[in-house]
Amino acid sequence: MNKFFLPLIYIIIPLSLFSQELPVHSIHKEQSDFYKDLGVTSIEGFDSLLGFPKRNEIANPKDYELSKRVFGYHPYWGGSNYLNYQWDLLSDLCYFSYEVDPATGNPTTIHDWETSEAINLA
Repeated sequence: MNKFFLPLIYIIIPLSLFSQELPVHSIHKEQSDFYKDLGVTSIEGFDSLLGFPKRNEIANPKDYELSKRVFGYHPYWGGSNYLNYQWDLLSDLCYFSYEVDPATGNPTTIHDWETSEAINLA
């Protein structure tokens, strides 16, 4: 009887000690927190911070249709790097981040989602 319970105890006790792991955050959460802490809020500010050279023209779309759904990802801290996107190769744009209050569902910050030229170009 002891031969059965003793190994079982050796297994259960260590498992219970390590059962509460620290929460793991995604890279998106880490990057969002990093750029939020910098206090920069404008596209020009992010361009300056990241050393992004602004292009003046946007490439003309090609004469073909996409055969797949292709998502482009634009974080708000990307500044005006959307000017370098090949829009003819994208079918959808994911603008990060539109943050909401989980209790009410109301937006807490939209990071220029309504006014970003990236949204208008998409």
